[in-house]
Amino acid sequence: MKTPLACLRQLNEKGLVRFKTGITLHDLQARANAQTNLAAAQAMQQAKTDLFTLFNKPKTPRRA
Repeated sequence: MKTPLACLRQLNEKGLVRFKTGITLHDLQARANAQTNLAAAQAMQQAKTDLFTLFNKPKTPRRA
């Protein structure tokens, strides 16, 4: 199974992708290597938990 970064690398080799100004494939690879897969998954799960907590907040009545 390929990661999105691996797919992006293949598309870049074929010349089918352009990066925004200031973004390079090398920069993206460095960011990917900055965390382990487990740490990245844990951070994503925490972000999802935080997001869904916002959805489930009890609504407070508005003052008129």
